[in-house]
Amino acid sequence: MTTNSCQIILDGNSYTLHPTFAALSGIEQTLGIGFVALARKLAEGDITLEELAAIISGCMAETPPDKDALVRGGLANVIETVSDMFAAVFGESGEAPITRRNLEEMMDRFSDVTASADYRKAP
Repeated sequence: MTTNSCQIILDGNSYTLHPTFAALSGIEQTLGIGFVALARKLAEGDITLEELAAIISGCMAETPPDKDALVRGGLANVIETVSDMFAAVFGESGEAPITRRNLEEMMDRFSDVTASADYRKAP
């Protein structure tokens, strides 16, 4: 299991989520939204059920259960697990799920690093 991997319980079964570059990139392509913007939606409480389902199925090594499993298992469980996974991807760890404030702080640090990178400058 990679450092950023986490477990989610759906319909009483444990599944492993692996947020690899390929998985996250695939989710971006599927949803048509960047990872940072998606994390912001999660922190602001604006994430949709379809987006949650895409995140989970995109990071799941196993065959995902049907989408109704997200609701049957309790959305709080799903949101907490996805929040914890996003926090790990941003290099944060802790017991609390992502909040708008701490996610904005993580994204600010991320933006500072990427804005100063040479690859962003035009030739």
